[in-house]
Amino acid sequence: MPSFTRVGYCLRKLTWSTRSFNFGGQTWLITGASTGIGRQLALSAANAGATVHVVARNTEKLQQLEAEVTSTRGSIISHTVDLSLMASVGSLATYFENNGIVFDVLVNNVGLMLNEQTRTSEGLETGFATNVLGHYVLTEQLISLGGLKSGSTVINMSSGGMYNVALDINALQGDHPYDGTLTYARHKRAQVALNEHWRQTYGEMINFYTMHPGWVSTPGVATAMPEFHAALSRLLRDPEAGADTALWLAFTKPEQRDAQNIWFDRAQRSPHFFSGTRQGDSKAALVSYLQSLTQRTSMGQLIQGQWHAEDLPRHQADGKFERPNSPFRHWIGAPDGRFPAVKDRYHLFVNPGCPWAYRAILYRAIKNLGHVVSLSSTAAAAGDQGWHFDNPPEPLLQTTHLHEVYSRADPAFTGRVTVPVLWDTHSNTIVNNESADIIRMFNEAFNAIEGVSQTDYFPAPQRAEIEALNQVIYADVNNGVYRCGFAQSQSAYDEAYDNLFNTLDQLDERLATRRYLFGDDVTETDWRLFSTLVRFDLAYYSRFKCNRNLLSEFEHLWPYTRDLYQLPGVADTVDVSAIKGIYYGAGKPGILPKGPALDFSAPHNRDDIHV
Repeated sequence: MPSFTRVGYCLRKLTWSTRSFNFGGQTWLITGASTGIGRQLALSAANAGATVHVVARNTEKLQQLEAEVTSTRGSIISHTVDLSLMASVGSLATYFENNGIVFDVLVNNVGLMLNEQTRTSEGLETGFATNVLGHYVLTEQLISLGGLKSGSTVINMSSGGMYNVALDINALQGDHPYDGTLTYARHKRAQVALNEHWRQTYGEMINFYTMHPGWVSTPGVATAMPEFHAALSRLLRDPEAGADTALWLAFTKPEQRDAQNIWFDRAQRSPHFFSGTRQGDSKAALVSYLQSLTQRTSMGQLIQGQWHAEDLPRHQADGKFERPNSPFRHWIGAPDGRFPAVKDRYHLFVNPGCPWAYRAILYRAIKNLGHVVSLSSTAAAAGDQGWHFDNPPEPLLQTTHLHEVYSRADPAFTGRVTVPVLWDTHSNTIVNNESADIIRMFNEAFNAIEGVSQTDYFPAPQRAEIEALNQVIYADVNNGVYRCGFAQSQSAYDEAYDNLFNTLDQLDERLATRRYLFGDDVTETDWRLFSTLVRFDLAYYSRFKCNRNLLSEFEHLWPYTRDLYQLPGVADTVDVSAIKGIYYGAGKPGILPKGPALDFSAPHNRDDIHV
């Protein structure tokens, strides 16, 4: 399109006012400011008097940028941040809040165009995580934390490439085979939809604009589109021309006739050239999708005993969710005698909403270990430092966050901080943080202590069968619901979804002729399955998109779940509020669903079922 070139800019510029911009006293935030348009924007705003905070990944280039400001009225302050990581974006927004920094202008400029598909440590396609999700999280965080005020201006830098595509949520993280240019165009279409959403949601307080700069010669374009760049090199605009409309919008704050319009060369334009691009997904669907991703709060990690908000990778290259192994695997009652099975020595750290920690909570109850192993619970939802305790400090170790417990055990620990944690109060270390190990220990290690139940949920004659069915249930059900909820590709989700419901159907059929999975007696496998089933309708059906049907619609699995719930000591271990809190309470605004209304105490009528 000729108007996108240098020629179009030069012709239109002839009609514009020559008045210079003055941003004295203003505070700006510009992303992607190390090169190209972002770099030019930062220099122009700073030289016009603004204090400009710039964000990019390249520290050296940011430092060079700081030194290039020629005006004594303005300045540039750099922040080395990877906007593709939600945890890093959240930390940046918190930094601004803690330092009382409020912005007059936010320019969501960064645009990453890739030739090969890569994923972040949070499991998302890198371009999408940077260009769409990163800007969404940053903008929403600044609004919620007071980093944008009434009268502030937000400018979203789109691209002319978005004119060729409709909004397609399922393709935002790339197709197979991966087309980086097409994926980038979809990201820029998503930015247009996001701007429209923000205008409608916050427009009475904040000025929102989307613009595209035309065809600009930048390092990103030269690298990602070398043939295009070479063929049109003499016609491409320079970064100064690309930055002009953003500066003009920030200075003049013009009225916008239509929330859908975008700006190009200081004028409003339609966001569509072709009718087909109007037929995509709705902006509401896009926002819902982004919200679902932001609510998957990063659990963070310790690196050499120091807390870092960024999570460790938990996805394979094909988008499948992969659960890491637990690092502490000691055993109570082992022959080495390091951890003897005695009373009042061990302490259990749990989150009652977590299905893995719940296994340990459940076994502590059904084995009557309350007088043997003490217990502390974290708050339902994780915070910016992972699991934290209600009403800190936690009484046993006087800690606020669970990661302090891990650091106490190993000051150089590197890894994720998870529950449950079985702690030894004598040697001040973690015995084990693998739920499968802990319930095996609870099943038999303390049987010699008075008052402990002698029921054996892992009987020797059935151990091979129990282990075999455990593996199926873990892969397809216990972890299967997470593989559905955390899948980062359609194929990974479809596979996990099909495996989940195929296995549930088989279990439902199995329970038609037997009261429990192995007959008349409850085994470990029943309890491992129960920990997921009791959460299914409360969380997994909607939160993790496990929505073929509700658990309460299964003919046998639902009565079976109620049967287990009604066994002595079990009902008191099921904390519905904590279950909802862990799955719905982590992301802002943290609203918990009121429903569904489940009656786990209704008659199950399974007493007469025998093998």
